[in-house]
Amino acid sequence: MPETHRLCDKSAELSSLIKRVAAARRFVVITGAGISVNCGIPDFRSSQGIFQQIQKAHGALISSGRDLFDASVVFRSSETANIFYHWMTHLRHQCAKAQPGAIHQFIRTLADRGLLLRSYTQNIDGLERKAGLNSIPLHGSMDHLVCQLCSSSYAFSECPAEDGDAARSAGDACPDCFERSETRRALGRRQLPAGKLRPTVVLYEEPHPHCEDIGRIISHDARALGSRQPRSESTGRVAPTNVVLIFGTTLKVPGCRQLVKQMAMAAPASTVTVLVNNEPVCGKNWDGIIDYQVIGNVEDWCARVE
Repeated sequence: MPETHRLCDKSAELSSLIKRVAAARRFVVITGAGISVNCGIPDFRSSQGIFQQIQKAHGALISSGRDLFDASVVFRSSETANIFYHWMTHLRHQCAKAQPGAIHQFIRTLADRGLLLRSYTQNIDGLERKAGLNSIPLHGSMDHLVCQLCSSSYAFSECPAEDGDAARSAGDACPDCFERSETRRALGRRQLPAGKLRPTVVLYEEPHPHCEDIGRIISHDARALGSRQPRSESTGRVAPTNVVLIFGTTLKVPGCRQLVKQMAMAAPASTVTVLVNNEPVCGKNWDGIIDYQVIGNVEDWCARVE
């Protein structure tokens, strides 16, 4: 079982871990919804999270708030699809107003200092982009809408864009489909249906459209973590230069679990894998994969490392 510490404790072991992380020279950071809560965006699984909000509002139509993010469920009927579009537009408004927080800035600092090998995020809020990070979006993003019929893409915005492009919301009819249909009508031909626009987020039970590219990036980073590390000129010893940091996630999503395992298993013995979360996540099933579990506020952890 991973060695567990509470951030509020002032133990020598925790202080030693923080110093070890602070001295590292290569980081992979994997983040979940917990890092955006203080930015005004709710998480998904907590008692006040999005799943619970949806369940309270629409319990008569769906058995669980999670169902609204399950591709095999949400598009079964126009009613559930419309609920999905409504919540996605609502969430987009929240994302548009939110600004990066202390954790995003901490990761940006790693990047600015040349210490960040890669940032992976499960988040769809776009705060990494606002912070100037080139993160790998494991679950897509809320930045764009795509037609479910013709795959045309548009900016997801409640306000007209500077280039004159109209505001678009989830569930809107696709302009390209509509234009093609109107052209056919003008020629006296049968009109075609127009697809609806949905956010470019990856739902449960559907593949990531860029899964092959992301797979190659993960393989590259795993090899980089497992590569031979430089020796200290003064002692000749290999220094602990690699850290895998996992922030604000319960590791419930299979893809993220697999990513963590692949990074940890490829890393040499001198690399440490640390999960920081408000609640305990790791049990015996993470033994040999995650080295340390720190229970506490992620922002406080970042401040202590800095």
